[in-house]
Amino acid sequence: MKTLKWMALFGVCGSAHFASAATFADNFDSGPSPLWGHEVGTWVGSGGVYNCTTPNNIPPTYSGLPYVVTDTVVDVDVNAIQDGGIWLHSSNHGTGVLLVTGGYTGTYPGFYWHICHNGSYQSPIGFSGAVFSIGQNVHVRATVVGNTYSVYLNGNTVAASSITTSEFPSGRTGLYDFSNQTFDNFVMTGVPAISGHAYMTDFLGETSGKYLQVEVFQGNTLVETLDGHYGPDGTYSINPSVSGPMTLKFRSRAGLRKAVNVNLGSTQLYDVNLTMTNGDVDNSGEIDAVDIDLVIFHFGDTPSSTGYLENADVDGSDEVDAVDIDIVISHFGSVDD
Repeated sequence: MKTLKWMALFGVCGSAHFASAATFADNFDSGPSPLWGHEVGTWVGSGGVYNCTTPNNIPPTYSGLPYVVTDTVVDVDVNAIQDGGIWLHSSNHGTGVLLVTGGYTGTYPGFYWHICHNGSYQSPIGFSGAVFSIGQNVHVRATVVGNTYSVYLNGNTVAASSITTSEFPSGRTGLYDFSNQTFDNFVMTGVPAISGHAYMTDFLGETSGKYLQVEVFQGNTLVETLDGHYGPDGTYSINPSVSGPMTLKFRSRAGLRKAVNVNLGSTQLYDVNLTMTNGDVDNSGEIDAVDIDLVIFHFGDTPSSTGYLENADVDGSDEVDAVDIDIVISHFGSVDD
């Protein structure tokens, strides 16, 4: 059986945009939070600061947080600024927007940006010019608003540099280190209340931009319906307008509703993972003969066909074929949670 990770970003009350729910903060006084990923490089927290003891740029060092966000604000103190930075809207250990603080092996006294794919850097853009001295202690604020990425220095309300790119509509936040500089007093706003991975059995297609719905129940009462769309790299993020015990019911494409019980308190829930059963072509809540009939009726159709029914392409291969019939038959009789 094949599965594919999906990702979605939601706001509340039906908005497809992210709504800020919480703040993550770490002053590293007791060591780094366990939420830091330490994915690339040897990252340590000692003496109330955080840094990579094996700084590198090939591959670029990376320690990320698990939250997937859209609009966000990151504040951090950089001690002895030299060559490092902040990953924004990253999707793995080298894909995303990289704000470089210093750079050019610690000789550039300002900021610039790289668009990165799988550890490969595009040419630097958005040079700020000289705005600090190498080795200075500074406060850096990085923001993402829509497709605009900006950096502010030492509380200045005028951005030192800004760029615009639509390549990464969402992603994770992380730190990058290629020198002896250290980080302290890290704060990120825009942290989602609930996030995790949503899987769909037997689905192999492109997921970015696809629809996902989450119904929020408390007891038997439907509190709200959150409508959103998948983004890259396998995670979803939602912000219910209520807290406490609740049942989340996920549905997308030809997937049956999948219920997940959570208890949302004062801290964020992440790694709330689920798998939806594929094959409910008509979204009736049951995989039955009607679903088989629909696949047969659209057999051979592709996205360019007149009357193409996306749900009939159960596996997302861009063609309605025998595999789709097999998937529906394999889950015949299954119903919504």
